[in-house]
Amino acid sequence: MENRIERRSDEHDSLIVVKDDNKSTEIVEALEKSMSTMLRSDSPLVPEVLRRHKPEAYQPDVVSIGPFHRGGKQFQLMEEVKQWYLQNLLSRLNISLKTLIQGIDNVVEFEKRARRFYAQPLDHISQNEFIEMMILDACFLIELFRKLCFPDNKLSVTGSVQETDTGNDPILNMDCMLQYLCHDLLLLENQIPWFVLECFCNLTAHNSPYPCLTILVLNFFSLEASLASNFKYYSEQNSRYKILHILDLIRTAIVVPTSLLV
Repeated sequence: MENRIERRSDEHDSLIVVKDDNKSTEIVEALEKSMSTMLRSDSPLVPEVLRRHKPEAYQPDVVSIGPFHRGGKQFQLMEEVKQWYLQNLLSRLNISLKTLIQGIDNVVEFEKRARRFYAQPLDHISQNEFIEMMILDACFLIELFRKLCFPDNKLSVTGSVQETDTGNDPILNMDCMLQYLCHDLLLLENQIPWFVLECFCNLTAHNSPYPCLTILVLNFFSLEASLASNFKYYSEQNSRYKILHILDLIRTAIVVPTSLLV
């Protein structure tokens, strides 16, 4: 063990300080190891005391995204809408559901990584059910964001332009539905991992000139005038932060440009 002896002095006395570099290194490494287990990039739950104060502030109105509100009776109609969106997406791209699933790189690790995103173990949801939830929710959101990016009701397919089935779209043709969705998709407990969204955004792009996922999401939430004014200074190049989920992107889009302008 290597020690260093330093002598410090002043007018009145002197002090001998023994520095143990090895011991300091051991402490640093031990602290790093113990504290790293406390750090988390998962999605935490809202503290119960806050939920009791105003429960409706943390409950989705129309759609459940991710596992925490999954299965609620009030969300069953939107589950059918999600399935309809997925079917339209597959038909538009002319691919099978099997082809879409096979596009996931290492589906087993994909499921494990996505499950680690959440604060709870979610043991009540099987592996297949969890993957199905991620696919259904992600494809619904990606298709919704793309539809809103093309107000002429057309989406690109490998460079060409194709009409989308918006005439019967229960979201785009229902008053106030988009406002409800904006609210629900900004709830902390109503999120799926950003990497899952990116995965299916890439899998379903098919070389079409869609905007990137970040722009798709910000464009959607720009429907809310109170948010739109906060996005105008944001660009992906401005942010050095790893995005965790949709809510985290919105927070980053508001906070990061503000800090850069100070």
